[in-house]
Amino acid sequence: MIWAIVSDRGELWAIGLPAAIVGQVALLIGLVLQLDRLWRDNRSAVAQLKRVDVQLNELRTTTTLISSGGASPGSAFYSHLAGGAGPHLLLNDLKGQLDLLAWKLSREP
Repeated sequence: MIWAIVSDRGELWAIGLPAAIVGQVALLIGLVLQLDRLWRDNRSAVAQLKRVDVQLNELRTTTTLISSGGASPGSAFYSHLAGGAGPHLLLNDLKGQLDLLAWKLSREP
């Protein structure tokens, strides 16, 4: 379009104006696609942060339950069960009880 103005050639407007419009439409489509990608990435980041928050909450509960131990392995299991511990911690309590029982049985003559 600038070439048409500088050289005073009106026939170049038939090429320049549609090219400029197509370029503007392409820029608009690119902007919309970029905004869509940012929106999806934001939703993904929010979902990951929610998962991390849940894991931190579980870790806090687990460390609280572990640090409140010091009792016998059997009572630790029931205190963890009453405290709402996850299945992994309860399974570890039971495994510890079984290991202690196996150790005591291996010491008997």
